[in-house]
Amino acid sequence: MFDIPVKQLYSTHKNKNNDLTYSLSKLEIQHTEYGGLSLDNNGKITEHIMGKSNSDNQIIDAGLRVVNKKSLLEYQNKQKQNSFISFEDEIAPWLINNKNVSGELFDRIFFDIGNPKSYSYTTKYFAKIKNKIMITNE
Repeated sequence: MFDIPVKQLYSTHKNKNNDLTYSLSKLEIQHTEYGGLSLDNNGKITEHIMGKSNSDNQIIDAGLRVVNKKSLLEYQNKQKQNSFISFEDEIAPWLINNKNVSGELFDRIFFDIGNPKSYSYTTKYFAKIKNKIMITNE
């Protein structure tokens, strides 16, 4: 879970003429469980590293992405039809290698709910602050 201004992410996507735009978070310390994203000097994403123990990246995919439908259809037309397709393992690497892909770094708290330990932490955290949460039209 990641509280970001979605319109800002979409604007970045449109302004950079991206095929895929990631919401990015920077971890205080590198955490191999998340892998990471490699970026070039212009902010273009060059690699999505999935949970590799040798990843030294602190920039991670925070889970919210904007993708061009046309690019997804192009991917679909160039690939063999599988019954199961993984965005992280198949589509994202293809887009990174063949299309314009970048991300926007947001300085917001990132909550992982993708494994039992972090999900438990997140639910306990939100239970403590549930009366303080305010929804805005950001």
